[in-house]
Amino acid sequence: MLRRFLARRLNSSFVKDFTWLSASNQLSTVASMAAFLILTRREDVPQVGRVVFAQAIAALVMIILDVRFEDAAQRYYPLIARSAKQEAQLFFWRIVRLDLMFGISVSVLSVALWLTSALPRTHVLDPEFLTLSLAAAGLGTATGTLRAGFAISDNLAHYSRVSFYASLATSALLVLGTVVAGARGYLSATVAGACVQLVWLWITCRGHLSPARHSPKNAQPPVPEGFYRFLFSTSASSSLALGSESGVLAMSGLLGGPALTAFLKVAQAPGRVAQTAFSPLSTQSFPRIAHAAASGDRDAITRLVQRMTITVLGVGLLGLLVLSPLMSRLIAIMYGHEYASVALPATIFAAGGLVRSAFSWTKVFAAAMGRPGVRLGAVAMEAVITLGCTSVLIVHFTDLKMRLAALATLNLTIAIGLAVFWKNAVSSASMFPVSPSRQESTRTPQAGGCANTRQGEVE
Repeated sequence: MLRRFLARRLNSSFVKDFTWLSASNQLSTVASMAAFLILTRREDVPQVGRVVFAQAIAALVMIILDVRFEDAAQRYYPLIARSAKQEAQLFFWRIVRLDLMFGISVSVLSVALWLTSALPRTHVLDPEFLTLSLAAAGLGTATGTLRAGFAISDNLAHYSRVSFYASLATSALLVLGTVVAGARGYLSATVAGACVQLVWLWITCRGHLSPARHSPKNAQPPVPEGFYRFLFSTSASSSLALGSESGVLAMSGLLGGPALTAFLKVAQAPGRVAQTAFSPLSTQSFPRIAHAAASGDRDAITRLVQRMTITVLGVGLLGLLVLSPLMSRLIAIMYGHEYASVALPATIFAAGGLVRSAFSWTKVFAAAMGRPGVRLGAVAMEAVITLGCTSVLIVHFTDLKMRLAALATLNLTIAIGLAVFWKNAVSSASMFPVSPSRQESTRTPQAGGCANTRQGEVE
């Protein structure tokens, strides 16, 4: 039914890609939730809180250090490929190798810190948990750039199938590791799963974007004008956006202890499910918006984002109305009766997740339009408000239920505010450059059309 509804709003290829990508994401989410609920059954609340805290700290570290090469690939590949597809492929694999080297370095460094006992053990921080979390995050950093390779080569449908089977394998590892070894098995399985995903995607992506055999081995791909400025802006904005999410969990552990972190993680679950269900939309919209922007097709971009927003709101509101009365029972069944008290904040988090899902295209809109600074300003303000208000609310409210309800309300309020901001941004003429190819030229900007024409279609 969801697929038929989407088909009336968007084109058939878009819906087909969305279906496979959504299935892959949902499989990963369900497996992660299954492993986490097994963890909550096996371990006490403080131990669960230490696992969540370690993953939040690892996410913050990676967010601060990671360079968003995948955004640069999707922005600049179409511009370079307009004249020299071979150079565009060389450019892509250069940044993939840089991303992989960075991820491996982080993983090795985390293990070295653990072996040398450089990380202190506290009531909320377990050095072993943090090491495993950092290793998994480091190894997984290049998967985003490889996913971008499928997008820019117009092979998202193939990627979605590959990702689905890779998610199936990693999900099995995650659940098995948690059943066998509890918290350590849960985190160790995330490391193994990151390795599986990375190797699998690398091999399959080479089949679509591998440079020709006659290419010189020492060929230097072009560095487009404005490339480094673009990297800084997109990296900073993504760091702030994701950092505010992980920062809430990290701050809850520091100010409220591991119990608050564990309950907050459970309360956020419905919102994460809502965002995961529609997360393929941002993956699909980036190459389409970038190609339309390269052609100066403002109407196509506006039409695409409006249809996505209306479609997600319609489907999401129906699901929220059905599941809200059952939230307490569902949480008790999944995580245990001690977590059933988070039903109200969980419902509010779900509403916030729905709003963010409807505007998920905002994650890539500014970057695809060549305006990464706009998103940087928006997420900087979001991070300041989120982290500042979170610290105040945790200190002000001492009751656990009141803390969770206040944090959930804050999340929903910020989501609505951002939705209003981006709705106005789409209507602003300054977001739509008249001739993007002139403003952001490559070495041969006057060449013919892009090799990937179907990605620019939004009808």
